[in-house]
Amino acid sequence: MNYDPASKQLVLFGGYHHDPTDQTWVWTGSDWNQLHPATSPPPRRNGAMAFDPQTNQLILYGGSGTNNTDLSDTWAWNGTTWQELHPQHSPGRRSRSLMGYDAHTNQLVLYGGFAYNDPQGDTWTWNGTDWKDTHATNPRDNDGEMAYDAANKELVLFGSVGEVINTWNGSDWVQHQPEGHPYGRDHANMSYDPQIGQIVLVGGGNAAHPFQDDTWTWNGTTWTRLATATNPPPRWHAVMDYDASSGQLVLFSGFDKDVKDLTDTWTLNVT
Repeated sequence: MNYDPASKQLVLFGGYHHDPTDQTWVWTGSDWNQLHPATSPPPRRNGAMAFDPQTNQLILYGGSGTNNTDLSDTWAWNGTTWQELHPQHSPGRRSRSLMGYDAHTNQLVLYGGFAYNDPQGDTWTWNGTDWKDTHATNPRDNDGEMAYDAANKELVLFGSVGEVINTWNGSDWVQHQPEGHPYGRDHANMSYDPQIGQIVLVGGGNAAHPFQDDTWTWNGTTWTRLATATNPPPRWHAVMDYDASSGQLVLFSGFDKDVKDLTDTWTLNVT
């Protein structure tokens, strides 16, 4: 799920319920509306998606399709329908990659993921027509989260190595070790919320601390646990992004500790 500034909609594609899906939905600010585009990517879960201002399109890469087949295709959403792109180079088959646009260096960055459960540590950039391997350092944070910190002009990567945050400098990852950090975690959600000018981290967990319901903020130097009056129930594999049209940080779905698919939608209200 990602916000599409071109169509001013929060767009959700694919996911998993018994099988991978190929559905496209948009958030209206108060409800979900299913779209029926003329062309859709094949069903998948755990694809990587981010908005590319260079082409004014949402870019979707890879994921895990039917029969758990990892995919290597690239698709673009133009606000009405999906179009498959055919770049000369490709990061290869993988799912659970992280992707985000770094507005400071004008790069759409894709990191890591898993190729048939084999962790990948490479970083690629998208120039609007082709993928390029950057040969950057492996930050070792698969199953983490990535978000652009607009206040500090940094693409931020956080995940299973809780004491470490990585930022992208345009050609490589730079490691930071802030104090007072959250537990390292997988399957969490992280997005920038312009209402507070900070990155927000929700949920996820690890083997020692599974299925957390905590909310944290990152201001560029320090983590702070947010004292929210209400938290979404603990979950993994939810989706979250900021909907600029309605001024809401929106979190949807995931599954709970009983591996039950969730259908609830939450928004973060900042006073």
